Amino acid sequence: MAPTITVLSEGKEQREPLRYRPAIGAKRRIAFTTGGSYKLKVGDREAPHAWPSLKIELEAVAAEVRPDGTAAWKLSVVSADALGPDGRPAKLDVATSQTLEALPGVAGRLVVDSRGLPQELVLHPGPKDRFGGTNRQIELRTYYATELLKQLLAQLVPPFPEQPVGVGARWRADRPATRGMVNVTQSTTYELLTRDKGTLKLGLVLGGGPGFMPGLKPHQMQVELTGRGEAVVDLAGLGSTRHDEQCRLDAKLGEGPGLSHHAGDFTFRLDARPKVESK
Repeated sequence: MAPTITVLSEGKEQREPLRYRPAIGAKRRIAFTTGGSYKLKVGDREAPHAWPSLKIELEAVAAEVRPDGTAAWKLSVVSADALGPDGRPAKLDVATSQTLEALPGVAGRLVVDSRGLPQELVLHPGPKDRFGGTNRQIELRTYYATELLKQLLAQLVPPFPEQPVGVGARWRADRPATRGMVNVTQSTTYELLTRDKGTLKLGLVLGGGPGFMPGLKPHQMQVELTGRGEAVVDLAGLGSTRHDEQCRLDAKLGEGPGLSHHAGDFTFRLDARPKVESK
């Protein structure tokens, strides 16, 4: 789902539209790294959980660029690993292990317009899925794997406002997101810090409130999301070449004896570089 964009400030003079302009055949190697800690408390029972550092690498190729700047990117997941604090492979629970096993080989197509607004995202199961997408069937672990990938890709391409803006401009993007086990409406406020030819540096301030949670009414959801980050954007590529973000979630869901308290600290890092073919 494309985010809703609200311009808060147009910035200094010499304003120009911000637009992505990749070339057909452009290739990127993208590494996502996520981690953090999470705590769930229901009544007197508390379950703290420290996530390992998950590293997922994929390759993206600009297969089509239309005259209006809309680009279709072919995606393929190259690897998925979990690392402990010492940098060695981490011990995982069964669900996380199966999800990571399903990721390599997942492929698809991402279409974004020149403002970075997603138009289409289709992902196909990797070779380890025993159904292989036949009759639209996939394994449960593949479902979780593709949902994880969708959340990561949503942060890859910062969206731009329609009107021209200058340095100092600020705009807010509102979209649904999932943090831990909680659905939120995330608001990311971007600030254009610098613009140097085809490269932008953006500051990020994260906020958010409750999203849609099945079975819960608005008065049963108290959700606060806060955080900050920074991104470097390549207008000739697929969004950010670097993205660092830290955020915190505090949520109380339900009421009475069944009230659950969710608290989490999350880190997200993205590094992308042009892929150079070896000869």
